[in-house]
Amino acid sequence: MMHETASFPILSALILLPVLGSLLVAVLSNRRPEYVKLAASLFSVGTGGMSVWLLASFHSHEGGFQFVSQHEWIKAWGISWHVGVDGISLFLVVLTGILFPLVILGVDPHHDEKRYLAWLLLLEAGVMGSFLSLDLFLFFIFFEIVLVPMYFLIGGWGYDKRVYAATKFFLYTMFGSAFMLVGIIATAMIARHDIGYFTFDLVTIAERACGRSRCS
Repeated sequence: MMHETASFPILSALILLPVLGSLLVAVLSNRRPEYVKLAASLFSVGTGGMSVWLLASFHSHEGGFQFVSQHEWIKAWGISWHVGVDGISLFLVVLTGILFPLVILGVDPHHDEKRYLAWLLLLEAGVMGSFLSLDLFLFFIFFEIVLVPMYFLIGGWGYDKRVYAATKFFLYTMFGSAFMLVGIIATAMIARHDIGYFTFDLVTIAERACGRSRCS
C-alpha cells in the first residue's frame, strides 16, 4: 500500500479553514448580518474550492492514500494528527465541500443567523475531519465534534418538538459512541499485542492485519 505525502497540508487546511470561519462568524456583530453571511460564504466556498482542486489533483491510477499529513500528538498513547484521502473518501470530501456552500448561500434561519452559520461551519469541519482521519482516536474526536453543532442546529432551528428531538439524537448518538470508543481502544490494545507498541494509526493497523491474512 503506497502513500503520498503532501508538500502543502491541504487536507489539514480543509478541516481548519471552516473552524477559523466558525470562530470569525461567532465574533462578528449581529448589526451587519450581510457581513456575517459574506464571511461564512467565503470560508465555505474556499473550502469547497480546495476540495475541487483535490479532485483534480488526485492520481486515480495510484492506490493507497494521497496528500497525507502526519504529526505526533500524544506520543505515549500512539495518537497522531494523521489525515489522508483515498478514492472512496475523496468523493465524500468533494460532496461535502460542494453542499455546504450551497446550504450557507441559500440559508434563511429566520433568527440568529450568526450562530446558525457558525454552527454550520463547525459541522463542516467535523464532517471533513471524519472523512479524512487516518487515526482512529482522531476520527472519534471529529465524530463527536459533529454531534455538538448538530444538537444546537436541531434544537435551535428545528420544527415542533425540536428540543426533544435534539436531546434524543444527542443521547442516542453518545450512547452509541461509547461502544465505538470501547471498540477503538480494544483495537489499539490488540495492535499493541501484535505490533509491540500502542497505536491508533489506522494505516499501521490495517497493514498489519493485511500482512497476517496475506492479502495483497
